[in-house]
Amino acid sequence: YGWIYADGTAGQDLNDFIGGGTISNIPSGGTTGQVLQKVSNTDYDIDWGTLATVSVIDYGAVGDNLTNDTAAIQAALTDVGLTGGTLYFPPGNYLINAALTVPAFVRLAGSGPLSSVIRSTSATSNVLTLTNSYVQVNSLGLVGTTGLVKTAGSAIGATNAQGCSFTNLYISESNLE
Repeated sequence: YGWIYADGTAGQDLNDFIGGGTISNIPSGGTTGQVLQKVSNTDYDIDWGTLATVSVIDYGAVGDNLTNDTAAIQAALTDVGLTGGTLYFPPGNYLINAALTVPAFVRLAGSGPLSSVIRSTSATSNVLTLTNSYVQVNSLGLVGTTGLVKTAGSAIGATNAQGCSFTNLYISESNLE
């Protein structure tokens, strides 16, 4: 794997990093050392075992079905998104009141779709929003608003997301889009 770092130059030739290709649309204005995109010579065959695994509990999520865990989970997603890796959800019911935005090269993993549940209290937002590629969601429950009429949003909202995989999920009380 290679990492592409910002040096203030957008659209630079990155042949040395990706073995003969180029990457375009690199965001300008980055800071030196900031990871912008992870690349692989094998079409993004990600070895998740080599990347960090952190727990949402480490960021202050409680998972008690009472506490709003939105900010804690989003902070964990943002941090894991800097280098890629796995965000683990131990058994619990994690309440959120806004969509969680999942960065590229992040895997969400739970203990099982009925034991690690992300439960939305919003009648209008997605549970998860993916606008990046190469995301995995495994062994989680994604539950919408129970007892409320959901007027917008879905369990997983994805735009321009390629190479994503979803396995062993329980989806309930949500629209599928």
